[in-house]
Amino acid sequence: MLTGTNDVSLLYSGSTKLATTATGVDVTGTVTADGLGVSGLVTLDDYSGNSGRGRINIGNSGQQYIEGYDTGNAGSGSYLTFGQGASERMRIDSNGALLLGATSRSIYYNSVNVYNASAVIKTNVSNEVADLVITNGNNDFGSSVDFARTNSAGNDVRFATISAQPTNTTAGSEAGVIRFYTKDTGDSNVVERMRIDSGGNLLVGTTDNVVQTN
Repeated sequence: MLTGTNDVSLLYSGSTKLATTATGVDVTGTVTADGLGVSGLVTLDDYSGNSGRGRINIGNSGQQYIEGYDTGNAGSGSYLTFGQGASERMRIDSNGALLLGATSRSIYYNSVNVYNASAVIKTNVSNEVADLVITNGNNDFGSSVDFARTNSAGNDVRFATISAQPTNTTAGSEAGVIRFYTKDTGDSNVVERMRIDSGGNLLVGTTDNVVQTN
């Protein structure tokens, strides 16, 4: 249907479903396609009548979704979320905090006072431990957590490490140690200062649990 000099609209039961505009094409309703190729920018807006809010649904039963709300409209409440059905599973908030199973980064350190965490992992499954697993399947370096701080030159420098490393990977005979590293002023890298060996021995300033006697 031609509605103006250069305007074209497609109607269904008297309602406009597709219309050309000076800047592109407006679509009202759901678009179903076997394939879709897009060159350039795609903007999703006005989801559930909220300006600045967009959403992608994936599937047709128990849908997975990706949803975002921009800072220009939501301010500090802006977010990018990932979910399934009606349940949100992961969120990146306006501060860049990563929230898994949680929608807020506020954590109480007593019954009254709150601090804001940089990342939160929360499990809501009954009889299940909140468990973060770091695994390395290809070598004997194990798995580590590094602690770093931006220095005066603007570089993020590692100053401490906690590392869990295997000493035996034979099935049925697995064993390992936990090592603690710190970096002193003159050190070029972190240095092991303490370890708990596979037998539960605490070793400080040494890697050997053998006692030397004269």
